[in-house]
Amino acid sequence: MVRRDVQTGDERERLLAGAYAFCDRVVAHQGVQGPPEALMMGYGLQMRDGVVHHACVADQASIAEAVVDTIALSPQHPQAAVWQAAIVRWADWVLANFAKDNGGIGVGIYCHQWNPITEYWCATSLTTGVLFPLARLTGDAKYVQAGLRSLDWLARFDYTKVEIPKFTDVAPEVILYTCEGMVAGLQHLAETQGVEAARNHPVARQFAAMAQWLVDNQDSTGRWPEPPSRGYRDYSCGIPWLLLRMNALIGPNPVWQACAARFLDGLATTEGERYYGLYVRPFTTGLAWLSACRAAEEP
Repeated sequence: MVRRDVQTGDERERLLAGAYAFCDRVVAHQGVQGPPEALMMGYGLQMRDGVVHHACVADQASIAEAVVDTIALSPQHPQAAVWQAAIVRWADWVLANFAKDNGGIGVGIYCHQWNPITEYWCATSLTTGVLFPLARLTGDAKYVQAGLRSLDWLARFDYTKVEIPKFTDVAPEVILYTCEGMVAGLQHLAETQGVEAARNHPVARQFAAMAQWLVDNQDSTGRWPEPPSRGYRDYSCGIPWLLLRMNALIGPNPVWQACAARFLDGLATTEGERYYGLYVRPFTTGLAWLSACRAAEEP
């Protein structure tokens, strides 16, 4: 749905049909991977002593966010209420079982263990990214309250010392995922309290520090330090999308804009396409589409 040139005709309908089919599949597979409320991730399905290998809150939050975005796009779809009910069940399960009073959210089921990491940075951020749009859909204030607690948690935690993965190994991944919840929270504040409230929230300063790392560590080709394995390169392709969304919310900041443009210029070269596996690796390509389309919307 990020293709700006697909406005009418058969291809638009095909893309919409794909989004709707995805939501139907999420509903149909709810509860397959773990408890009845869990969403299916598609990996980590092995069982041991009756416990699934993985049912990770972070990955499930990414699935939930895609469904919520589709509902917001097509609220009149005949299945929209069914899709929404599935995400409400999931969100309530996460808040009841893994959310702490301080805003941190646990990892879920990991390596056949129930919530071995009680405050996991990625789960906290990605769940926050679901809570605010879910609150807009449902009108339920409890999702806003939980989201604000998690937003405060994201403003406090030390992103340079995270594990799984380590910031020193793949900073763009840590920054991209950490900021999913930040963007959602600052968007909520801007919409409900005004732009200055978003700019003055401590999480805005946290983001500015991460953005400065991206600026300081970007080379002339737009890349950041080489990660330990090829698959970690993918996340860099979403960084311009992140920077430009934040720029629209709490900017303008020409340094962030220039950092995003430098990456996209490098990605558009033959060497950039080859380095990232553009058009070959679906995750890379999807993130690149988001970044390129966001850049095209810049004034």
